[in-house]
Amino acid sequence: MPTIALVDDDRNVQASVSTALKAEGYHVAAYTDGASALKGFRTAPPDLAILDIKMPHMAGMETLRQLRAKSNLPVIFLTCTEEVSDEVYAFQKGADDFIHKPFSQRLLVERVKAYCVGHHRKTERFRREPPTSWSAGLCGWTLSAIPAPGKTTV
Repeated sequence: MPTIALVDDDRNVQASVSTALKAEGYHVAAYTDGASALKGFRTAPPDLAILDIKMPHMAGMETLRQLRAKSNLPVIFLTCTEEVSDEVYAFQKGADDFIHKPFSQRLLVERVKAYCVGHHRKTERFRREPPTSWSAGLCGWTLSAIPAPGKTTV
């Protein structure tokens, strides 16, 4: 069961998004700020993160910056900011998607599914081969680097 990290200080958003994702079979780890989320990620890494921009203790952009220093975890921003510059900056810093509040829960859930299924499609052929010493989890699936026979790998 893929784990989705939901990082938002609005308890109403947490409750509604958590309910929608759990109904689709996802496990949801909820955090109220970026600092607690990053701490939680060390012990229980999620498969995808949904971040708000404006939060106490550590805002979403700083959370993304610190996350990108160590991980390629898919990140969807879910925020009430209407500044195009925030959206552009988020994409420049490595965000994968951006959804404005108010938002459609159905659309958010479908985007989460798309990231998980998309990662599965990209990695499915690798799962049939024997694994090597390097692998990474993506939305509940495992990607393994497998050298091709007769090829030199670095």
